[in-house]
Amino acid sequence: MFLQEAENRSLENARDAFLLAMLEVETPMISTQKINMALAAQTLYLTKLQKYIQDDLSETESKIKGGGNVDAILKKQEERLQGEVDFLQKCVVLLKTEPIASVYELNLNKSKAEKTIPFGDIKNGFDPMLRSLVFLPLASQNLELMFDILHRLEGKNPLVGLHQSKMYDVLAQIQLIIATAVNEAEPKKDGFEHLSKAMSAISGAVKLVGDVPEKSVEKAAIHRFGQLCYTIHRSYKSHNIPVPNDHMDRMQKAVSLLEPIAADPRIQKIQSKLLYVLSEEN
Repeated sequence: MFLQEAENRSLENARDAFLLAMLEVETPMISTQKINMALAAQTLYLTKLQKYIQDDLSETESKIKGGGNVDAILKKQEERLQGEVDFLQKCVVLLKTEPIASVYELNLNKSKAEKTIPFGDIKNGFDPMLRSLVFLPLASQNLELMFDILHRLEGKNPLVGLHQSKMYDVLAQIQLIIATAVNEAEPKKDGFEHLSKAMSAISGAVKLVGDVPEKSVEKAAIHRFGQLCYTIHRSYKSHNIPVPNDHMDRMQKAVSLLEPIAADPRIQKIQSKLLYVLSEEN
């Protein structure tokens, strides 16, 4: 009901709805409906917060234009507000994902105590839930718990590294957006550390895949490896950091791994991007 009337709700209402939705997502009884609600509430809150700051920015710009002499304090405020608007705008795009189509519930306390995970729980629960949960950075408690369960009981499944890699990638992009906005070294350092963790996670998943990927999760892991190689290269370039030789080798490896499944248009697309980058670097 709240989300249906979102346009008429205040920023404070949107914030409270988001926080309540996140509390629901962090309970041991987690469901696809709760995750979908949290994703929608997150987008609503970030969008309303962006509009609120944009209004403040527009008002500041009007004062500067109508004031004759440029006030140094107002100018600094304008730069700060513009940075905040840009940050929120990029976060809305980064954290937007499709809602989970299926309806399913997991009792994580029960899963934690089990010695095996039923296939249905993996297919209908852990997999689709994690695919979306990685776009909810504040859901750290259940993300950690779900990955702990999977590492213990499904350590040979590439699915674990696939989703964990995406989680670290999302966290990295948030930090790199901050780094660009404030031009400070610490968020840039944090961003590249998260990218390193993302690469470590997907590299572990790739090691579990045979010479020719056959299962959909195996193909997804190889595709993700290629995507992340490209993302890291682009991040080095955008932050004026020389691309290390070992990353060039990694991109070459990705091209080779993608070759057996390159008939797929999605695979072909990322392979082409990597080949273009490699040709430019040589």
